[in-house]
Amino acid sequence: MRRPRARRLATKTRPAGLGRWAQGTDHGAARDACSAGGWNAFAVAAHANIRSVTSQGSQYSRFQRGLAASLRTGNASIAWTAALEVERIDLQDALALVLLVVGEQRYPRAAARWLGRACMELPITLAQVQLVGAALAGLPDRGAALALEAGCVELGLARAAATTRAAYITSERSS
Repeated sequence: MRRPRARRLATKTRPAGLGRWAQGTDHGAARDACSAGGWNAFAVAAHANIRSVTSQGSQYSRFQRGLAASLRTGNASIAWTAALEVERIDLQDALALVLLVVGEQRYPRAAARWLGRACMELPITLAQVQLVGAALAGLPDRGAALALEAGCVELGLARAAATTRAAYITSERSS
């Protein structure tokens, strides 16, 4: 059922500053969202999709810095906290998040979710799914890490393969 559009109050007129911007354009959703505020609120809402960038950069760049710091220090909470701010995380960065929690209670579920996402996003065969799944299940074993790295290279995830190698070397030093 279609919702009726809000009517402008007759006493309010369009400000002169809007000029031709509002003439002949249908901004129905923005107008509906701020029907009580008149044209001034409409003008603000129509431009509300503009994002500001802080001095720290975009959300994704903050996430990548947090991920790099987590891989250096082994503190997964830095990257996982930064990941909460990001709308969508790249598959290769998601694997890095999974590798940070190897050995923790949440690892099996995170690994299964990553493997499911890889099945949805990549042209992957059943044999490749079995290889990568077995490698994820076998971590932090050295052979499993090398198999995961080879699986990532085969799937075209070169950055994920490098992250796998770096995370394995880091975890091997700390053991």
